[in-house]
Amino acid sequence: MKRTMLLVDDCADHRGIIKRIFEEEFLILECGTGEDVKDFLMGNTKVDVVYVWVEAKEYDGYRMLERFGSLHALKDAVVVAALSVYCPEKENKAFSLGAEEVVFEPINEEGLKYRIDLLVKRCINIRQEVENTVEALKNHVQYDDVTGLGNRAEFYRQARSFFMKNHDHECVVGVWNVDRFKVVNELYGSAKGDMVLAALGRKLRGLIGTNGYYARSEADKFLFCTSKDYLESILPQMEEALAGQGNWNPLDYTVQLHMGVYVVESPLMPVGNMCDRADMALNTIKGNYIERYAFYSEELRDAILSEQELVSEMDSALKAEQFLVLLQPIVDTVTKKTISAEALIRWVHPTKGVISPAVFIPIFEKNGFIAKLDLFVCEQVCKYQKARLESGEPVVPISVNISRVHFYKPDFVREILQMTKYYDIDHSLIKIEITEGAYEDKPKEMIEAIREYQHHDFKVMMDDFGSGYSSLNTLKDFNVDILKIDMKFISDLETSDRAGNILFSIFQMAKALRMETVAEGVETRAQYELLAGMGCDSIQGYLFSRPISQEEFRTRMLEEDRREFEEPHKKHQRTILVVDDHLVERELIKKMIGDHYNVMEAEDGEEALDILKRNFNAVSLVVADIQMPRMGGLELLKHMNSAMYLKKIPVIMVTAYGERENEEEALSRGALEIITKPYDARLVQKRIENILKISESEMKITQLQDLWNQTGESKENMGGIV
Repeated sequence: MKRTMLLVDDCADHRGIIKRIFEEEFLILECGTGEDVKDFLMGNTKVDVVYVWVEAKEYDGYRMLERFGSLHALKDAVVVAALSVYCPEKENKAFSLGAEEVVFEPINEEGLKYRIDLLVKRCINIRQEVENTVEALKNHVQYDDVTGLGNRAEFYRQARSFFMKNHDHECVVGVWNVDRFKVVNELYGSAKGDMVLAALGRKLRGLIGTNGYYARSEADKFLFCTSKDYLESILPQMEEALAGQGNWNPLDYTVQLHMGVYVVESPLMPVGNMCDRADMALNTIKGNYIERYAFYSEELRDAILSEQELVSEMDSALKAEQFLVLLQPIVDTVTKKTISAEALIRWVHPTKGVISPAVFIPIFEKNGFIAKLDLFVCEQVCKYQKARLESGEPVVPISVNISRVHFYKPDFVREILQMTKYYDIDHSLIKIEITEGAYEDKPKEMIEAIREYQHHDFKVMMDDFGSGYSSLNTLKDFNVDILKIDMKFISDLETSDRAGNILFSIFQMAKALRMETVAEGVETRAQYELLAGMGCDSIQGYLFSRPISQEEFRTRMLEEDRREFEEPHKKHQRTILVVDDHLVERELIKKMIGDHYNVMEAEDGEEALDILKRNFNAVSLVVADIQMPRMGGLELLKHMNSAMYLKKIPVIMVTAYGERENEEEALSRGALEIITKPYDARLVQKRIENILKISESEMKITQLQDLWNQTGESKENMGGIV
C-alpha cells in the first residue's frame, strides 16, 4: 500500500518535478495555494510526508510550516522544507518551525529520493518506539503485570463509566478472594502462585466478557462489575469456579475462592465504597466450606454495627468477669468414665444475655483480642487444676483451644509455660487444641509450633478433623497426638454406609499412627454404639453431658471417684447373628449351634443391619436366609459389602435344596458358605466351626502384621536416636 505525500508548492513546474520523482512510491496530493491547503485540511486526510516550497509567492511558507507543526491531523507526518539556495539562517528557521529535513536547489533526484525514504523510515520507527513506550507506561500504571487485567485505579474509572452507561439497569460490584493463597506459595513457590492468579484472571475475563469490567485489586483479590441480571445468569458457572472446579487451575491442588457482592443502590456512590461493601459481605463467609458467596444487605450492615459494639465492650467485659469458662466432660468409650474435659468460653453480657462464642470468637480473631481471651481461659483452667490438686481431689487433663492467630507465635508458647510454672501445673494436665483449618495457614510455622508444645510435654489435639481441605495431607505433615472428629462432619452416620466407611477409615488410620481419637458432638445412643464398635477411644457430647460450670464438673468428678467402674472384659463366647423371618427356622438353627455360641436374632435384613451397626464388633458370624420379606439375604450381603466395618464379618447363606441359581449368586456376592434345607445338624456345626477358625486366623495374621509394623517403626526411631 502506497504512502501519501502532501505536495505544497505554488509553482506547477516544481510540483511536476517532485511528483515525477515520488509518484511510484507515494500517492501525491497537490496544493498550489493557501486556499488549497485550507481545503485539504478540512478533509482531515492522513498523510505520511509533507513537502513544502517555503519561498512561495501565493502563501507564507514559514507560516505554513508553523501551522503544520501545530495540527493534530499531521502529527505523524514527516515535514520537508524546500529552499532555492543554501542559506543557514533560512535552514535554521525551517528546522525551528518543525521541519525534519531541508533541501535546496538544484535538486539531486536520486539523493532526494534516498533521503526522504530514509527519513520516513527513521521517523516512523522513532514514533512507533515512542508510542510503544507510552503504551507500556500506560499499561504499567493501569494494568496488572501478572494477570493482564486492570488494576484497582483503572477498575474505579471503568466501573464508574459502566454504571453511568447502565443507569437504567440494576448493577453489582463483586470481590473474589482466594482461600489461603499463602499455602499455594508455600507449597509451589511464587512462580506457580502467579500462574494461578493469571489463570483466575482468564477465568474472570471469560465469565464477565463484554458484560462488565474486571480487575485484579491486590494480592489474591479480584474485582468485577456487571448487571445483576447477567450475574444471576452466570451464577452456576461462577459457583463452579469458586469451588475450585473446572479446568482453569494449572496446579494439581484444589484452589477455592469466596465472593462478596454489593448491589449498587446509587451510581453516584464512590466505587471504593461499593468495593468495601462487597468486601464486608465476603468477610462474613471467609472460612465457610459450604457457602461460597454472600450479598451485602442492611442486615449485614446491622451485624457490622453490632460487631463494633462488641469490640468497644470487650476489654471492660474481661475486667468485669463477664467471660465464663465452662467444662464439657469427655468420657472413655468403654467404661463411660470421665477421663478429660474441654474448656469452653461463654460471654454472659449484663443486658444481651449469653453471647455465643460463634459470634464473638471470629471478631476477636480479626482484631487480635483473642490472644488475651485464650490466655484468660488457660489461666482459669490452671487455677481450677491447682485448687483440685491442693484439695487432694481427682483431676483429669483439660484441653484449651488456641486460636490459629497466635498458636505458632513463640511469645505465646512462652506465656503458657510461664503460667503453668506459676501455678505449678504439670503439663500432662493441659492439652492444646487447634482446629484443622489452622494447619493450612502457615504450615511450616505450625509444624515447628507443634514440636515446641510437644517438647514441653503438652499433648496437641487436632480439632474438627475432616472438615478441612486435605485431612490426609494434614496427618502426613503434622504429628499431633489426638484426633478430634466433629460429628457434624458425618451427620448422616446412622443411615449412610459411605459416612460409616469414612469414619471407620479415620479410626483405623489413627490406630495405625498411634493417635488417640475423640468423637465430639455425639447426641444419640445409636451414634455412641457405632463409634464404640469402630474403636473410638473417647466421646464428647450431650449424650453424656452438656458444657457445665466448674463447680458442677468438680461435683461430677467427686461422684465418679466414689463410684466403681467395671473394667472391660473380653467375652470368650463368640456371637452368631441368625437372620430368618420364621421363628421355627431360627430356633432350629439355634438348637443345631448348641451352647457353644451366643446367639442374636433378626427377622429380616433390615433388622439385621440395625443390629450389626450397633454390635458389629461383637458379631463373629452371620447366618441368613436368602428369601425374606422386606430385605432378603442377598440384599443384606450387598449392604454389608458396601460398609467397610461390616465387610469383615463372614456370612453363611441358607437356601432350599435345589436353588442352584441362588447359591451361585450368594457365593458371587461374598458368602463364604451355603447351608441347604433340610439341615444336616452335624454338617452345619462343622461348617460354622471351620469358617470361624479361618476368620480368627486371618485376624491373628492382621494383628501380627500390625505388631511387626509397629516394631519396625520403633527400630527406625531408635536408630535415629542412636
